[in-house]
Amino acid sequence: MPDSKNRSFEIILSEGFSMLALTVIVELLGKGNIRERTRRYSWRFTSVDGLPVASEIGTVPALDGALGKCSPGAVLLVLGDETEPARSRRLSAHIRQQWREGRTIMAVDRGVLALAEAGILAGHAFTVHQDFRTELDCRHPGLTPSGAAFEVDKRISTCAGGFAIADMVLSMMEDDLGKAARLAVEDNVLFISLHKPGAPATCTPLRTLTRDNPVLARAIEIIAERLDEPDILKSLSSELGISRRQLERYFSSTLETTPKKFLTELRLEKAARLLTIAQTSALAVAFECGFGSQSTFTKAFKRKYGVAPKNYC
Repeated sequence: MPDSKNRSFEIILSEGFSMLALTVIVELLGKGNIRERTRRYSWRFTSVDGLPVASEIGTVPALDGALGKCSPGAVLLVLGDETEPARSRRLSAHIRQQWREGRTIMAVDRGVLALAEAGILAGHAFTVHQDFRTELDCRHPGLTPSGAAFEVDKRISTCAGGFAIADMVLSMMEDDLGKAARLAVEDNVLFISLHKPGAPATCTPLRTLTRDNPVLARAIEIIAERLDEPDILKSLSSELGISRRQLERYFSSTLETTPKKFLTELRLEKAARLLTIAQTSALAVAFECGFGSQSTFTKAFKRKYGVAPKNYC
């Protein structure tokens, strides 16, 4: 049975939040109100201190205030995390307080990291975007995300990001208003649902490119899982049961690159994330990412990012 109660949302914004996520959320909730011809969904925008914050693309929405006491039954929707320690502590305390008072907590993109920092994810199914997985592992090694597009586990809902946020909001809307209302909103915004709770986040360009070549898909998985092994390419073709030349043809025809260049690109992306989030030396990052020496790492890093690793942040 649909839930007849209205929902109010406290949407917490942090510097660098996803404007895509915010736009999709508000648009769909608004369409739900139009469909029901009543204000079933209401929302207010807040930040830790009530001061304006900019999205990742520079948009600065008007805020309704700072963190405060939520109305009974309100949903806390977290769209980012805080890197400054004092602000992070305030956000964590607010999330924990709302959790203890029985409210539903939702998080998108980096907001999932804020839930982890608040200590409420242990024992719950949750997901996080692959771009933030390394950071999550460094800060909270005991937590393991599911890899789904979005998860709903009791009072905690998490979304990896992108357009999967539409799936999560529409799933909630179906619970609230019924399937007919959900389908009407989908039809109005010309959206086709792609994911159910717990479904793998499979709609990525890379997966799409490799779906007809399971050997190439497996090669990419092995490389991504074992970036720290300096000689991974030497054994890769034999592990896959194909020749080295065949492996190179797969990469060239489908991805227009070589296995070596693909591996180096992933290693450099991981290195950049580690340098951003951790107080780690360039030497330690080089070996963590599978580079045979610091000099090799530094040369490759400067070619891609234009600066030496020590000057990256």
